[in-house]
Amino acid sequence: MDRLNLVDAGLRAFDLRLPDVAPPLCVATRYRGSSCRLCLDVCPTAAITSATWLQVEPQRCTSCGACAAVCKTGALSFVARSAALRERLQEVAAGCMRTIRFACRHAGVGMGADDDDGTVRDVIVVPCLGGISAADLIAAASLGIVTIGLLSGECGTCADAVAGAAVDATTETVAETLSVLGADAIITRGSVPSSAPQAVSDALSVSRRGLFSYVARGLRRTAAEAIAPQKRAVAELHRQAPPPATRVWLLGDLSVLAKGTEAGPVTLPESLPLGTVAVSAECNACGLCVRYCPHEALRLDGGSLEVDGARCTGCGLCAEACPLAALVAEPGSFPLPARPRAASGAAASAR
Repeated sequence: MDRLNLVDAGLRAFDLRLPDVAPPLCVATRYRGSSCRLCLDVCPTAAITSATWLQVEPQRCTSCGACAAVCKTGALSFVARSAALRERLQEVAAGCMRTIRFACRHAGVGMGADDDDGTVRDVIVVPCLGGISAADLIAAASLGIVTIGLLSGECGTCADAVAGAAVDATTETVAETLSVLGADAIITRGSVPSSAPQAVSDALSVSRRGLFSYVARGLRRTAAEAIAPQKRAVAELHRQAPPPATRVWLLGDLSVLAKGTEAGPVTLPESLPLGTVAVSAECNACGLCVRYCPHEALRLDGGSLEVDGARCTGCGLCAEACPLAALVAEPGSFPLPARPRAASGAAASAR
């Protein structure tokens, strides 16, 4: 990589508008036979390529966030944005507010300010509603927010229309999840006229520490890209990592919502990054699935295959890659704790 390309890669890595990209975690990159095309289907500008090596074209990316919202493994994510959103939700809950509205960048134009600093207390402006994940809405419900509104502009005339449409599936996923867990939060959907849509910066500010952390990650990623060979090594292609932080938060939020629910396993929507794997007698413990799993959720122990449900994101890659069809992915599997832990902090005060 020459100096100009290195500088360009560095600038892209530090651009908060672009998603964090972890190619080895992409199931389509890890296994050429994978059927996963979730990010490609929701991207409104065809800015993503997964063939050979997962990449995002900066000139085409609109920062809608839809790719990160549908990715189960964390191959595409907005770490700083997700953390800032969670902090904002906690602030709303701490203020004893029971209603929150998410507005896309176009719907957020012209909304009256409630505070002296120009913000609207119960509105969070995001680039696109399609970038809101099910985990984001579940987090709001776990904090005691009972009415979650989604406001969009005129999606039919928006360049991110394809991404924005993804929020309907997200809403269905969250509604089903809340119903299964007996939560009383509701989600409403509305739109506001946007006669003169304009670009609005993401209202979610990133803390100074969060920004430095993001830059550090970008620097490491840029350095890795600079020294990586043009032809990726097999070891790098199958590099594994813990499940994304957003999934860890999701597990905690689900436990809060499940408080008072009868203990035992429940089945939640398949689109959530949860799951487990059933192993049949045909398994010969070849270890191929262990190698393909992005998050080390599978391991061989004494010649038998064991599944760590705490790490499984339900991506189904192991079942696709198994040559004997000995594995069956069971996405959406969530074990309710025998003694559901009580809500703490803001969640406890909100309830």
